[in-house]
Amino acid sequence: MKWADLEARLEKGETAPVFALCGPEILLADEALQSIGSHVMGADWSRMNTESFRAPESTPGQVLQSAMQSGLFSEKRLVIYNQWESASRAPDREKKTWLKYLAAPSSSTCLVLRSQLTTKELIRKGKFFADSLQQMVVVDFWHLYPKDAMLWIRRRGEALGLKLMPDVAKFLVDHIGADLLSLRGELEKLSLLLDSSPEKPKEIDMKVLGEMKGRGVQASAWECVRSLVEGKTLQALQYFPSATEEDRPTGLVWKIQYQAVRQVFEGDVGWGTRLLQDCYHWERDLKWGRWPGSLDSVALEILFLRAHRRRMGRASVKRGLQ
Repeated sequence: MKWADLEARLEKGETAPVFALCGPEILLADEALQSIGSHVMGADWSRMNTESFRAPESTPGQVLQSAMQSGLFSEKRLVIYNQWESASRAPDREKKTWLKYLAAPSSSTCLVLRSQLTTKELIRKGKFFADSLQQMVVVDFWHLYPKDAMLWIRRRGEALGLKLMPDVAKFLVDHIGADLLSLRGELEKLSLLLDSSPEKPKEIDMKVLGEMKGRGVQASAWECVRSLVEGKTLQALQYFPSATEEDRPTGLVWKIQYQAVRQVFEGDVGWGTRLLQDCYHWERDLKWGRWPGSLDSVALEILFLRAHRRRMGRASVKRGLQ
């Protein structure tokens, strides 16, 4: 089954007790998980009766213990098992119990299995996965062709208040590629620089895009990092392109950590600590293969963008209290 088929199924109100989201395009799988959660649990699903596990740290047996529990605040539960392909190391008795559960799953739980391997790759890993996949709804997420990526970026842009003209979508895909992480980072940057939102949509044509691309400012890596840590996040975003030319993303993350620790000792505990947490998550996600190493710069730019969004939110609150 493809993502479009799953969307159509969910729109009809047809869910399933067990889903497998397989394939390398993790952003599409993220969108699918959000949609499944919303249809099964409602709009607030991420906060209610939801548990998330990751293999091999969590075994199939531990996941099943959660799946067989009753919901406390609602009739339904959502249990997510990430990196499911690593469950092959589980004891044989747990695998047998797992397959029995899949044959007669709990009616009050929706179990979602996630893997960046394709269905064929999982089947090649052994009989355990082949037998498991026969007992669930399987959705494959492949990297998009350029034509489909252009449709995706325009739809994603609308959610951020960006109305991309067709030639702009084509330009971005032609120059960045069909990688959705990279395209998402560019959209978030445009949205922040233009202060767009669904309530305040902005039309993006080639002229506007050219103006945005011309906003980069030459600065050293340390200047970029100091701007971020001092809370001058928009300036840090403008410095980011030249900073990545000077230093690797891992080097920039080390600089952020160094400056953030100093910031904490100098008294700005909240902001400095949050940046340290962001750096930890960046390193963890890179280690876990959340994105390929070639995209670590994109992920770092997203870290900058999220920091800017938080800073702007804090400023709005302060203005409201004055």
